[in-house]
Amino acid sequence: MEQIERISGKQASRDIMRLFLPCLVELFLGQLAGMIDTMMVSGIGTKALNAVGICGNPVLLLTMIFTALNVGTTALISRAKGEGDIHKANEIARQAIVINLIVGVLMMIAGFFLIEPMIAMMGVKLLGLSRRTIMLLPSRPVSDRIH
Repeated sequence: MEQIERISGKQASRDIMRLFLPCLVELFLGQLAGMIDTMMVSGIGTKALNAVGICGNPVLLLTMIFTALNVGTTALISRAKGEGDIHKANEIARQAIVINLIVGVLMMIAGFFLIEPMIAMMGVKLLGLSRRTIMLLPSRPVSDRIH
């Protein structure tokens, strides 16, 4: 039977903090970006503020999907590295990148065709906006056409 290496409480705490701090910084910066978007348009008016809020919901949904994929990937890679199988860990990482790319492209295609119904489900009426204009909502000032 293999001997399991014991980790002291202080070592475990250091390891956890080493993993925790980058995650905390990432979450903080993601929230900060949303707050900055809101602050930048808050002086323009309520329509602009609504446009930022509307665009934030689909972005949050996509973030959750990719986070779920990557949490599973992290667990699999950790297990492979714990077993000492670096080749398997690298293969899992490569597969995860391909899966993320495929899911990203599928989400982009679905978003292109479903953006109008998604925005309508949120109760927003778009006055005379084409699909191409809607796709540019996060980067283009079209808030005067949203009611």
